Amino acid sequence: MRTRCKLSLPFALLVLFFTAIVSNGAATARTLSVPYVKAMLNIPAILEVRLGLLEKAFAREDVTVTLRQIDAGPLQIQALASGSIDFANSLGGTLLLPAAAAGLDLRIVGVSARSPKTFALFTTAPEIRTVADLAGKTVACPKGTLPHQLLHAALRQEGIDPSTVTLLSLAQPEVLTALLGGKTDAAALGGTAADRAAAAGARLLADGEGKIGGITYLVTTGDFARKHPGLIRRLLEARAEAVAFLREHPEEAFRLASEETGLSIEALRSQAERCDYDPTLRPADREDLENVQTFLLDTEILSAPLSLEDLYALP
Repeated sequence: MRTRCKLSLPFALLVLFFTAIVSNGAATARTLSVPYVKAMLNIPAILEVRLGLLEKAFAREDVTVTLRQIDAGPLQIQALASGSIDFANSLGGTLLLPAAAAGLDLRIVGVSARSPKTFALFTTAPEIRTVADLAGKTVACPKGTLPHQLLHAALRQEGIDPSTVTLLSLAQPEVLTALLGGKTDAAALGGTAADRAAAAGARLLADGEGKIGGITYLVTTGDFARKHPGLIRRLLEARAEAVAFLREHPEEAFRLASEETGLSIEALRSQAERCDYDPTLRPADREDLENVQTFLLDTEILSAPLSLEDLYALP
């Protein structure tokens, strides 16, 4: 069965363009290119750099690591496809699966973070007290994202058909503005935007705990996974070492992450308390990706299912 995915025209054209020019990958026996994502969810990735863990891990393979400043998930997808990076540090399934359906040969090699509690539904409307009160209301969130999946799952959990809610699809910064400006009845947000909504007085209706996995993955290309399984093992070793440092020396880890992100130590500590950074892929992580695919099919972002087992490349 041929799998098709409904993508916006600009993104679809970019996928086709980068698929056409993809080579054997940026890595050789001497070089490895990875993104450096300075974001709240990526404390272990920051520690890998600040503690020199990547250099230490790959020195054993006589490999030089090159860092690329790429934050947004779609840009990491494009860079993987063009061969300008070898790994994506933090891709959610809601982005990964449409890209794979569009023809990109992507492979999951581990987990970046499990953070369901960092995604949440908020309202400023006094008449809305629970998720059940969202029936017939307007909810803002970026379509086809983890916040959208949370909205979908929370409504289903309450026995509410998601089609009874009007989706106002906006970019995440615009979602927060719409919520605080009273332009929407409720909003689904993630990360720092969710924290800012709470700080501004918006009321929490539900977070993602028990509804979504909120998982972001470590991803490479199929070609790279076949040619360099040893480098993948080194990458996972470096990530595990960073996670261990965060667990054993949290205050030093938060200080380093604060210097890189400009975020407060308190905000980073709060984030870490809501995250599981263990990079080892678990059966529950696989199950959650199946839930992501079901959501994408229900919302017609995917028009046919992918064979998810084909997306894993574990060394």
